[in-house]
Amino acid sequence: MAHHAQLSILRACKSSLPVSRSSVSVRHNHLILSSNAIQVRSIVFATPTLHQDTHLQSPRGSQIPPLLSPSAEETKTPQPITKDELQRYIYPLLCHGWMLNTDSTTNNGLCLSRKMVMKGPVSARKFIKQIFAIEDSLSHHVTSLNLDGERRPNLTIVAQTHDLERPWLSLRDASLASSLETIYRAEGYGVFKGRPAQPPILFDLATWEELLSDYPWNFERVQIENNQLIRL
Repeated sequence: MAHHAQLSILRACKSSLPVSRSSVSVRHNHLILSSNAIQVRSIVFATPTLHQDTHLQSPRGSQIPPLLSPSAEETKTPQPITKDELQRYIYPLLCHGWMLNTDSTTNNGLCLSRKMVMKGPVSARKFIKQIFAIEDSLSHHVTSLNLDGERRPNLTIVAQTHDLERPWLSLRDASLASSLETIYRAEGYGVFKGRPAQPPILFDLATWEELLSDYPWNFERVQIENNQLIRL
């Protein structure tokens, strides 16, 4: 796509927002996109009802924990996420495909990421509109958003709170991620021939307990890479 001219616009300009067929990259509230674009107009979505299906099963027959969202009062003032909040809100997200990582681009802060497989370009563009609407309703934005691929696009989302002493996770990120995951699954954006491309899988409890045991992590001694604790 080297021949495509690139445009940069403020994310706030949603009255006539173009989204590329092939690639979109958003970081720190800016949108970078190619010129072969279609128009995606701003619409308003209700805040989604979070997924509470406790009957989802992992391949081993264990129960997948339901996605939970913090209350508006809990997210009013951002604070670094606690160990109990990680257990309550983040562990279910890990079972649905989200990843904890050390973010070397922000002085070794902690971030939450997800690569979502979309069933097609049209579904990807519709879901991006949903993301913008959810961000507005929660007054919290993703750190980066990247869409690549043609027939089966991959949408990579990174969430992190920057209104802290150093970039880290807060309950605002948990609320945003839970809302996005709920809509992704409830509206079938990643469903192919009646089956989800990324079914929930119970995240290994031993690995999770090892992660939690060292929290809050000292990134001079450990790193987190795709939910794995790496001791330096």
